[in-house]
Amino acid sequence: MQSATYKKLLLMILILSGFLLRAQNKLEILTPSELKEDFRIFRTSLEEAHPGLYWFTTKAEMDHLFDSTYAELDHEMSGLDFWVTLSKLTTHIGCLHTHVYGFKFSEDQFLLPFTVHIEGQKTYIHQDLVKDRNLVGAEILAINGRPASEILHTFLKLVPHDGYVTGFSRWLLNYQYTFYHADVFRNESSINLEIKLPNQAPETITIEGYKFDHWQKKWRQQFGNNHEDVIQLKFVPESSTAILKVARLGNWKVDGKKYRFKKVIKEKMGQIIASGSKNLILDIGDQGGGNEKYGMQLLSYFIDEPYTPYRAIEFKTNRYKTSKKYSNTSWYEYHALKTLLRIKKTDSTYLLQNFKGLKPTKPSPLQFKGDMYLLTSGSTASATSDFAAWVHHLKLATTIGEETGGGYQGNTSNWEFTITLPHSKARLLLPLARYFNNVDDGIFFGRGMIPEHIVKHTFEDRLKGHDPQLEFALELIQNKAKENRND
Repeated sequence: MQSATYKKLLLMILILSGFLLRAQNKLEILTPSELKEDFRIFRTSLEEAHPGLYWFTTKAEMDHLFDSTYAELDHEMSGLDFWVTLSKLTTHIGCLHTHVYGFKFSEDQFLLPFTVHIEGQKTYIHQDLVKDRNLVGAEILAINGRPASEILHTFLKLVPHDGYVTGFSRWLLNYQYTFYHADVFRNESSINLEIKLPNQAPETITIEGYKFDHWQKKWRQQFGNNHEDVIQLKFVPESSTAILKVARLGNWKVDGKKYRFKKVIKEKMGQIIASGSKNLILDIGDQGGGNEKYGMQLLSYFIDEPYTPYRAIEFKTNRYKTSKKYSNTSWYEYHALKTLLRIKKTDSTYLLQNFKGLKPTKPSPLQFKGDMYLLTSGSTASATSDFAAWVHHLKLATTIGEETGGGYQGNTSNWEFTITLPHSKARLLLPLARYFNNVDDGIFFGRGMIPEHIVKHTFEDRLKGHDPQLEFALELIQNKAKENRND
């Protein structure tokens, strides 16, 4: 049975990277007229429906990018090269949820047989799929003669992100590096890899690439057996501390058993409060986003008065022409969407009216009254990033870790159209709603929530299983206890 981690990795591979659903289109050559028609649909759909198109890049700048890219489509191009072109442009929007995807690997494509860890400008081998060797910990200096720093720079231009933050992009590449490399650089079966193992001189070795099915099988056999729950709780009695780890704001399944977020988090918070713990370390810095309704429920355990999480939720329009025509959304789904959502037109935009997050979240009868420490990372994005912003704004916790990968001010997401371009078959995931967090709009524009204590996970920490953020939080708690004893 597939583990939750394995399913999550495959979901990221299939949804968030640039693979076509029809392998034969991957290198199919498209004429300039076909490319330009696809691009016009791509541009028109974004301009018609994306409410955050000019949030971080001005209209003049976006118009220039659209026009200059269109002018470059004057020669034949493969579907894969067209995907690269669209992806480069899309990242300028600064929207984590907007990306071009669809590619799948053909039988003759080869993948790098490892996953990586990105740290700064360096790339390290994290998981080696070949059992009879051990390249784990090696720094990658070059692949097929191309410097690793140049490869990373190329990929960061293709991976979507919120605002000006690249933390989530780097985290995502830890899992998707091998797939981007195959798409962008077209691996052969033999790959020249220049590496430097710790305390050794650089060397160049030749490794064999894996085909996609074989790669999946090997990864699953060696690394796909993680059966951790999304919500985990443990106690440190000597410091009167509870440690609550929430890896995702959503329901989950382990070995066929379903777990409901609302039920489990209520049980865990009940245990924390019953324990009398004076300190709570809440770790949300692990694996991405989830559903904002669970973020609001989690928030309710820490607020002592009602709080409205979202200031506004904005749509670009309530009439979709081009974007609906090329979307996979059925007639029924489309009209159900328009019927269920109450959208009010103002002088400048369309505002959603009937959404729970636009109404005050009430405090839960279960209330944690002690000191909270919130741990975040670059993979804290979307709904979990919203939660971090609320906590920061309300001053509910001491924040520790890395800048969140999702925007502090909000994001554009949900009620997505998937636009299929007719000639290339590339797919544009186009979110329809822009969420404005109910926070101070004068700080962190285009950035994530920046913790008051910056503590980063290094690659060495990851290899050794160290958690420097947790250790830092525990040290803060111990120091505070000493100060209180000395007063």
